[in-house]
Amino acid sequence: MTRGDGISNDTETPLFLLYKTSFHNGLVEHEFDHVYVGEFSGEIIPNREEVMDYQWIAYQNLEQMIKSSPDAFTFWFLEVYERVFKEYNKKS
Repeated sequence: MTRGDGISNDTETPLFLLYKTSFHNGLVEHEFDHVYVGEFSGEIIPNREEVMDYQWIAYQNLEQMIKSSPDAFTFWFLEVYERVFKEYNKKS
């Protein structure tokens, strides 16, 4: 599978995430997302039509960043973090 991040690899069965949230400006985000978990050790070549930016962050650093500045992250990312990353980390 090739996604917007240029990664093509085998992944585990995706998590399906349905969420709806409202923002202070009156906009509503209502999405059904597929989240795949896998391992990759190559060069990321983003599709610039799909990906604005990316960053590698060690899990321990990410956890601290979320605790200290949760508003720096999108709603969907915090949902994924809670439901996927913590569970995935238990397996490693």
